[in-house]
Amino acid sequence: MLGKCGVVYHVLQLERDVGRLTDCRGRLNFCPLGACALAGTGLPIDRFMTSDALGFTAPMRNSIDAVSDRDFVLEILSANSIAVVHLSRLGEELVLWASEEFGFLTPNSYKCTAVIIGMLVTTFLMILL
Repeated sequence: MLGKCGVVYHVLQLERDVGRLTDCRGRLNFCPLGACALAGTGLPIDRFMTSDALGFTAPMRNSIDAVSDRDFVLEILSANSIAVVHLSRLGEELVLWASEEFGFLTPNSYKCTAVIIGMLVTTFLMILL
C-alpha cells in the first residue's frame, strides 16, 4: 500500500506542475508588439495580424500593461521552482529506494554510471534529478 501511495503522489504533483505551466502559458500568450513604448502608434498597423503570424493568442489589450508588465517573470519562476522542488523530492526518493537498505530499485549499470557515496550506491541519473 505504501509503495502505491509513494508513486501516486509523485504523479499527482507532476500533473499539477504541468497544469500550472499550461495555465501560465495561457495567461502569458499575448503579443506586446504594437504597444510602441507606452503610447501606441499612429501608423496603420494590424496588431491582430501580427499576433496571429507570431502564434500568440491575441495582442495585449493595453499598451501601458504591455510595456510595464513584469508579473510574467514571477509567474514563470514560481511555476518552475515548484516543479523543481517536486522533481528534487522524486530524485531524493529514487536515491533512497536504490540504497542497499531498501533495494527497491536496481540500477542498470549498462545504462547509467554508478557513483559510490559511502555505503550508498546511487546512479548518476538519480543525482541529476
